[in-house]
Amino acid sequence: MSENERASRPRVPAAAARLTPGSAPRAEPDGGLQNIAWITGATGVLVLAATLAIVEADAALVWLVIGFALLLVTICLLVGVAINEQRAILREQRGLLRQLASRLPGDG
Repeated sequence: MSENERASRPRVPAAAARLTPGSAPRAEPDGGLQNIAWITGATGVLVLAATLAIVEADAALVWLVIGFALLLVTICLLVGVAINEQRAILREQRGLLRQLASRLPGDG
């Protein structure tokens, strides 16, 4: 390779050059866990309410079960939001580390 060709090639930082195809960060969909939690929780509430209505359970018991199911959905949502926030923080830190690695001397 001639000096002109070498000079015209874009420079790749050493840290990025060490990435293998399987180690590249993947794009992560946002909100997937929340959607799963909503669908699961809503389905569970409907099934529980229908089951209790069929067996003609006491109304207080029906509302107790529905409230408990909604509490579980809320917990799932909160955990999902926390996981997504942590992923966003890790993505940001990865980007900062790449920027720092590109500034290191001897990465050619």
